[in-house]
Amino acid sequence: MYGNYVYAAFDSVAIFDISDLENPVQVGSGITESPRGLVVSDEILYVLGQFQVYACSLDDPANPTYLGGYNFGGTRDYSQIIADRTTIYLYGEGMIQAVDLSNPQTPIELSPIGFFGNFRDFDVENGVLAIGGSSDGVTLIQYADPLNPFVIGYYAGENYPGQVTLRGSNLFVSIIRILRFSTSPQPCPFATTLARRFRRKLVCPPIPIRSIHPRPLPLI
Repeated sequence: MYGNYVYAAFDSVAIFDISDLENPVQVGSGITESPRGLVVSDEILYVLGQFQVYACSLDDPANPTYLGGYNFGGTRDYSQIIADRTTIYLYGEGMIQAVDLSNPQTPIELSPIGFFGNFRDFDVENGVLAIGGSSDGVTLIQYADPLNPFVIGYYAGENYPGQVTLRGSNLFVSIIRILRFSTSPQPCPFATTLARRFRRKLVCPPIPIRSIHPRPLPLI
């Protein structure tokens, strides 16, 4: 969603004007066939296609203008896309690939992350990436230095986190738990175990990630 416009992935990217919420109007479509996902960040619409990520300006929200993108040529089957400012994160085949698209004409691949569990969901905000896996809880990775990402925390309280969402320094897990985390690093007690998975020096927050709501909230 951007302003009064909603972008949806159908047979192509469909554009709806929702100025009148009771009477939304489709005002356009296109960009690519069978998009796998899309996201809006910093007035740019990023669309994940079969072989490429399309970056489109929303100066005219009803008529996105193609600026460039990231062509991966089908070398990996990416299925999801998220964005943090002008950096996109793609998930596919057990790997998350970060790409700097600050200049859509010259995309820069950043350090990839091989995910070590059954991937379920991920989110990113302010350079922090949260990855949820069905058997590995939620891992938080700091991307402040995109060429040297490192683990800042790990939450194993949910064996099957269905959805993870970051807002500020809070992590929402499956919409029933809120976790607070810090990005200030110090030597990590579980670094030895995770280092074998990430193959790099790891750090964690000075205090453990703690659950603000230690018990699941009642369903409404």
